[in-house]
Order: sequence, then structure tokens, then C-alpha cells
Amino acid sequence: DREPQITLGPEVAGARSDPLAALGGPFRSLTVACFDGAGAAISCATPALVRTVEVTLVATDPTGRVPDLTFRGRAMRQSP
Repeated sequence: DREPQITLGPEVAGARSDPLAALGGPFRSLTVACFDGAGAAISCATPALVRTVEVTLVATDPTGRVPDLTFRGRAMRQSP
């Protein structure tokens, strides 16, 4: 059996030794953008027309050791 054997579990607070450990806290911003089937930006208030949603989260290190990190994800609805 050549498959890697690994077990994932919850991350223990304070167990990370890298400077990103503090990023479990404050977020600078969270934005949500909605798009129609043609990719044009639309209001998220009309969910029936929304085909794609993009979420952007900016996390900040309160100590200032690490620059702000931006996480962006996009999801597409496959059916009505």
C-alpha cells in the first residue's frame, strides 16, 4: 500500500510555531459579490438571478509581523 497514511484532526490553539498563528483572530474585511449567468455584477438581494458568488476575506495579524492576507473564493450554482 503506497498511499500516505495520515489522520487529520483539529488544530490546537498555540501549537503553531510560525507567525501565522495569530491570524485566527481579527479580520479587516469580509465582502460578498454576486454575478449573473453572463458574469455581470448584480445585487445579491435577488438570489434567483445569482449564478456566482465571490467572497473575499482579509485577515490581519494584530502584532503587525505578517502583512494582511487576502483569501478569495468563488462558487457557481449548477442548477436553478
